[in-house]
Amino acid sequence: MGKGDLRRLVDEFNRTYTGKQDPHGTDIPPITLPSKFEFGDAFLTQDLRMSRNFSSGERWRMTLIGEVFNVFNTANLSGRSGDLFSAGFGRPTSRVTQVFGSVALGHSN
Repeated sequence: MGKGDLRRLVDEFNRTYTGKQDPHGTDIPPITLPSKFEFGDAFLTQDLRMSRNFSSGERWRMTLIGEVFNVFNTANLSGRSGDLFSAGFGRPTSRVTQVFGSVALGHSN
C-alpha cells in the first residue's frame, strides 16, 4: 500500500463517516493527513573497511585496519506515529541509534 492508496482511503473515510456518530454516540472527526509523511525507511548504512597484513619473519604478523561507518551520512530516522488522528502521523521523531563494533588488534605466534 502506497501513499496514494492511503490518501484515497482517507478521503473515502472522510466522505463516508466524518460528522456521523460512532456506536458510543461520539462524533467522528475527519482525518487530516500531513502534507509530508513517510511510512518509514529501511535502515541504510554504507560501511567501509580496509585492512593490510604485514609480517616480519615467521613469528610476527600485524594487521592494519581502517574503518569508516555510514560513509554517506544517511540519517536513519524512526519514531513515526502510525495513528492517523495524530498530527505527527508519518513524521520522524528520533534517529536510529548506531552502535558499531570495535577493532581488536592482536598477534599470533
